Amino acid sequence: MKPNLSISFSGGRTSAYMTWWLLNFKRDDYNEIVITFANTGQEHEKTLEFINRCDKEFGFNTVWLEAVVSPEKGIGTTHKIVDFETASRNGEPYEQVIKKYGIPNQAWQICNRELKLAVMRSYLRSIGWKKGTYKTAIGIRADEMDRVSSQMAKEKIIYPLVEMNKCTKEMVNNWWSKQNFNLEIPEHLGNCKWCWKKSKRKLLTLAV
Repeated sequence: MKPNLSISFSGGRTSAYMTWWLLNFKRDDYNEIVITFANTGQEHEKTLEFINRCDKEFGFNTVWLEAVVSPEKGIGTTHKIVDFETASRNGEPYEQVIKKYGIPNQAWQICNRELKLAVMRSYLRSIGWKKGTYKTAIGIRADEMDRVSSQMAKEKIIYPLVEMNKCTKEMVNNWWSKQNFNLEIPEHLGNCKWCWKKSKRKLLTLAV
């Protein structure tokens, strides 16, 4: 029996290219493919526009999700479904996480866990997909091998663009240069506006 595939669409160029490639060349390898985007509420507006355009141009049919954080201890983060028009632009999901868990930082990297992973897993559970019964595709290229998770086998994570070996940033950018639209954000800015991984100089530049 063919497995199900969850595609984690970050809203970046590489992630979008991977999603397009999987839908066009690997669809028959899977029983069902679900594409999800977890909005933190701090995504750049151009990222949201890009995802919406990918849905319209490529037929991604992305499921837009946001975190629902219970203030009660012991109750995990769940999800709600939104869309391009209703998606948070003012950081509400992010603020919910901060109120319960504190401010994410290098020593306390909870933003990805609570705003992305928990949200997508909650949605997949809601449609009957149990953890361990499906694969999750992540958009990391062959020139980003240092970002590959050591838990990929245990978590059933796959990196299609790494497996392609020759898929690099240059290749992805070249592919996008031939499309009739693109992500209109300089690469150094990233999708999440106030990511703690950005340098102080970069964050101050954005704040001005």
